[in-house]
Amino acid sequence: AKVVMNRVKDPRWPNTVCGVIKQKMQFSWYWDGIHDLPNKQSKAWKMAVEVASEVMYGNVAMDDLADAFHYHADYVRPWWAKKKVMIAKIDDHIFYGK
Repeated sequence: AKVVMNRVKDPRWPNTVCGVIKQKMQFSWYWDGIHDLPNKQSKAWKMAVEVASEVMYGNVAMDDLADAFHYHADYVRPWWAKKKVMIAKIDDHIFYGK
């Protein structure tokens, strides 16, 4: 969520959440070809909505991700990662700056 919001605020990317997310091949969870239908009654869904709302409205500082524009899971090695500067690792995700 923080990477998406950082991109929305940066002129190099579209200025809307949907515009950023739907950019071709930017987020594998969107472009994986799987039509995701969430269980809107699940705890996971409710937590995702809460986190998204908090990040979208600026209620979560996440200072360590203030300059994060890219990320990936630590079990994959995208070609672009070696061209970026790692700024944080949170759980199983690695975040990179500009």
